[in-house]
Amino acid sequence: MKVDISKLLDGTVEAIDFYKEVDIPNLSVKGKEIQLLTPVNVDGGIYRADEDLFINATIAYTYKENCARCLEEFSNKVSTVLLGRLVEQDNSISEEETDEILVAYKESTVDLQEFVVSAILLSLPMKALCDEACKGLCPKCGQNLNLQKCNCEDDFIDPRFAKLKELLD
Repeated sequence: MKVDISKLLDGTVEAIDFYKEVDIPNLSVKGKEIQLLTPVNVDGGIYRADEDLFINATIAYTYKENCARCLEEFSNKVSTVLLGRLVEQDNSISEEETDEILVAYKESTVDLQEFVVSAILLSLPMKALCDEACKGLCPKCGQNLNLQKCNCEDDFIDPRFAKLKELLD
């Protein structure tokens, strides 16, 4: 996904707005496949503030994954932002020297593909849940507790309260 910023660099305009749909192949994160169901929508702009150029874009996508509790497949719609400062690729500023995200451009063109993928990976939850109230699976029989309750007895006793149980007997 390339954006031409030549008019911004020569001072003709103060801002460039863009909207693009980007096809990104499935992502692999720590051996887990994330399937993007729709093209990624990137809506934002690049603008000048004093001598610097900044990018502000909203990234929206829908992905399919398995729930971490019940293992059922679900889809989730996510919206995240990409904020950063544009620097020329030949510039010697390294990301270790600054706390902001640096987006490199070369010859008045900025390629946002790598930064969009990075924003998507950072916005994914550590544990994907189909629902906040997901009950998960029974640890004994494996029944999905969201669909029906199992008949397993819960005989787990917290070791800290084991002596109290003896008093009740």
